[in-house]
Amino acid sequence: MSQEPQIKFHVYEGPNLIVPHASVVGEFISPFSKPLSATRATRRLSRLLPANLVQSITLPAKDITFELVVVELTNALLHLAGPCELQVNSSRRVLDAVGS
Repeated sequence: MSQEPQIKFHVYEGPNLIVPHASVVGEFISPFSKPLSATRATRRLSRLLPANLVQSITLPAKDITFELVVVELTNALLHLAGPCELQVNSSRRVLDAVGS
């Protein structure tokens, strides 16, 4: 059974002692246990998003993680109205299952 991804957002006002600007952090667990091919990821995105947005997403030709797909989608959304200087950063934390 497939579950909908749950995303927890944190909004940080800026500037502050950590960052010189406001920021948003999204925490989620990848719905995929292994990397996807770029073709498969593009096909899935095409089912969910408008064609012009999918065309603006740059995915590498190799297998990619769900996290990288999220970063590239975020970049495409940030630049939808034209270039901007905002940065998208990603970090990955692997959580161990309790009792394993």
